[in-house]
Amino acid sequence: MRRVAALLLLVAASLWARGADELPPCPPPDDTKQQDFGWSGRTWHWNACRGEYVILRNKELRGTVVKGEWRAGQPDGQGSYLKPDGEQYAGGLRSTQKHGYGELIFPHGDRYVGEFKADQYHGEGIYLYANGDVHVGSYQNGWRHGRGSYTFANGASYIGEFSEDRFHGQGAYVFADGDKYAGEFRDGKRDGVGSYVTAEGDKYIGEFKDDLMDGYGSYQFASGAKYVGGFRHGQFHGEGVFITADGRRTEALWEDNQLVREIDSSEANALSQQELEEERRQLADERRQLEEARRDFEATRDRDKPPARASDDDEPRTVAGSGFIITTDGYIVTNYHVVEGRTEVTVRTIDGKTYDASIVRLDDQHDLALLKIRANGLASVPIGESANIKRGTAVLVGGFPQVMVQGMEPKITDGIISSLTGIMDDATVFQMSNPIQPGNSGGPLFTLDGNVIGIVSAKLSDKVMLREFDSIPQNVNFAVKSSYLLELLKEIRSVRLPPPNPKRKYRATEDVVGAVEPALVLIIAR
Repeated sequence: MRRVAALLLLVAASLWARGADELPPCPPPDDTKQQDFGWSGRTWHWNACRGEYVILRNKELRGTVVKGEWRAGQPDGQGSYLKPDGEQYAGGLRSTQKHGYGELIFPHGDRYVGEFKADQYHGEGIYLYANGDVHVGSYQNGWRHGRGSYTFANGASYIGEFSEDRFHGQGAYVFADGDKYAGEFRDGKRDGVGSYVTAEGDKYIGEFKDDLMDGYGSYQFASGAKYVGGFRHGQFHGEGVFITADGRRTEALWEDNQLVREIDSSEANALSQQELEEERRQLADERRQLEEARRDFEATRDRDKPPARASDDDEPRTVAGSGFIITTDGYIVTNYHVVEGRTEVTVRTIDGKTYDASIVRLDDQHDLALLKIRANGLASVPIGESANIKRGTAVLVGGFPQVMVQGMEPKITDGIISSLTGIMDDATVFQMSNPIQPGNSGGPLFTLDGNVIGIVSAKLSDKVMLREFDSIPQNVNFAVKSSYLLELLKEIRSVRLPPPNPKRKYRATEDVVGAVEPALVLIIAR
């Protein structure tokens, strides 16, 4: 996990370069001003320029070197700073605060890469601790909050929900010694219904409190023996039945794992066989519900399209998708669902530069979106006519799947056109065999001639197919046909497309990939 996470740290060096070629250098500081408190004074006249400034008079920030974009006398946009104590930052700045996507490196060795808001971790991010621990997931107001994973340097790991830095909600924990727990957490402890399996093979299903078995549960020993009944502070307590491996049963009252007395079958509180079976069924139902909750969590945590927010006060979510440049002056294509409902869209090219993007046109019916960035001389990819494609045509997919895990380098997968139609013979899409993952949405589907013939849009849901048909689909993926994109582009006169490549332009697959890759972009929508 740490090696994978470290891939993201390569982004920092280029984060402040966004739009740098478009802004002129700032003029010299105004030496007639005698203060620079709050980014005012000597830089009051810096606006829409890029500059470097050393803070001298602000006691808290004295000696800090600030580089990047300035507006209205303050850092505003992509930039970086270096403090005298060694703290470094590269990314979005808004006055004195970190805001947007960036990387923060602390003098003691901790590193954070992800989203900031008002100087705090806020959104999706990854934190690498100097001691070797790694957290990947959501943050809110500086806390680990929402879904995420935490890997400890000693080998233990947690995946699930967080609240204010603590495990809280549904989750799964694997201990360094091999023990495993799946179930409910509260304030960092196992609390609620869950299952616990030891490395030796013992298995408990039931209630927990304050990290211990507490309440009603069933404990199955690896030896074959079993106890069903009450627990307190991790030990047998109350009424319970102990069944040996050879089937002998003891119904008794227990206290701190010790048998107090056996219960006579005539006593009113005796546990009947029928009651035991009912308890077992209830435990089985609880276990099934727990497994369903775990599967639901794992199925939703990697979706590249989070649920819509009810209000601006809800936890912010970021969509990461793919796209591709179609003109040298900055027109870009992606999916409608990647930018749907988002107010800020950032585009990152493979050379590390990032740009603010405006939404030019949306086509929700065909899941298409056209974006525009302010740039010139960009690499672009030609669009071919999808009507000429046949089943069995070899195709490639390019994009940025799961960047928080797989890193920022573009990924290429190969396959063929499996069908000229999609689900229920939907003629607007191709079905292809290329493997895709969350984050591939909006990327190009292109031929070995280097022509885009589709826009990656969806895959057949493993979860739905498993639930409804008891089977998992293998590489059943879909792309919107390029003919619908060409129809959309006809409506926009300013889009001047390059002509499609001729057949057999490239001799080898690596040649076509090398031609298309420079036009691939990562889309970050907030």
